[in-house]
Amino acid sequence: MPALDAISGDAVFTWHGVTPRLDPTVDAFAVTKETFRRQLDAIEKRFDIVPLTTIAKGRGTGCNGRRLLAALTLDDALRCQAEHAIPLIRDRQLPFTICVPTDAMSAGLPLWSLLLRYCVSTTAPKILNLGCMQVNLAVSAECRRVLIGPVLSLVGNLSGSERQPVLDQIFSQCRDVLPAALQHEAFQPMNWDELDQVRGPGCDIASHSCAHGSLLREDEISLMRETRISKRIIEARTGIPCSVFCFPYGDYDAESLAAARDAGYRWLLTTCGTTVDAFGGDIVPRIDACTLVG
Repeated sequence: MPALDAISGDAVFTWHGVTPRLDPTVDAFAVTKETFRRQLDAIEKRFDIVPLTTIAKGRGTGCNGRRLLAALTLDDALRCQAEHAIPLIRDRQLPFTICVPTDAMSAGLPLWSLLLRYCVSTTAPKILNLGCMQVNLAVSAECRRVLIGPVLSLVGNLSGSERQPVLDQIFSQCRDVLPAALQHEAFQPMNWDELDQVRGPGCDIASHSCAHGSLLREDEISLMRETRISKRIIEARTGIPCSVFCFPYGDYDAESLAAARDAGYRWLLTTCGTTVDAFGGDIVPRIDACTLVG
C-alpha cells in the first residue's frame, strides 16, 4: 500500500464507492465519506490539483522545484459518489473526471462485478456453480471474503459472450439475496440525467467501456463495442468530446490498446499504484485511493 507522504511524483488518484459507512463484507474498494474528506485534505497539502489532461500532457518534464501535481478520478459513475464525494470536490472548486460504464448507466443496474461480490459474500447456496467449476461456500464469512477476488478474476477474464451465461447462472442461484444487492447503497449507478446534474466546469467524462469486463480476452467486434461504441454513447448523451478511456480493472494488452487508439482516445487510464512518470506515451497510471496509507 502506498503511503501518501512517500509519493514523490505527479499522480492520478481514483475512487470507487464513497459511503457514510462501510459494509466490510462487500465494500473492498470503497472509502467512507470522512476518509474521502481526509484524503482530499492530505492531497491538497502536498499537490496542486489539476485536470487529468494537464498531468498527462506534462509528463516527463520533471518537477523542477514546483509543487507536485495531482488529478482526481471517480470510477463507475456511482450515485454514492454524486451524493458524498462530488459535493466535497465542488466545495473546493477542484477539477475531476468521472469514468462512465455505459451499460450500467443506461440500464440503471449495478455493475455485474458488484453484484457478484455481494452474492459470494452473502449468498445461501453451499456450492456456487460457475459453469467451468464449482466454488464451495460452506465456509466462514472470512473465507468467503478471501474467495471474492479469485471468483471475480475468473468471471472477469471470460469474454463477454462467455461471461453473461455464467452470470445468469450465478444470479439464478442467488435470487434470495439479489434484491438486496440491487438496492445496496454503494452499488447504484447514476443515470444520464444525474450525470448531467453533477457535470459542469472542471468535470470531464471518460469512457469506462460498455460492460465493464476485462478486455484481455475480447474479440475484435467486442473490443470495438467496448471502446468505440461507448465513446459514441457518451458523446451523444453529453454533447462533449470523450478523449479518455479507462480500462476496466486496469487490464489491457496489445489488442485492447490498439482498439482504444483506433477509437480515437487521446489518453488511456490504467490502475497500477504508481506515479504518472512510470509510464510514457498515452498510457496514464493511477493510484487507487482505497490502498492509500496516511
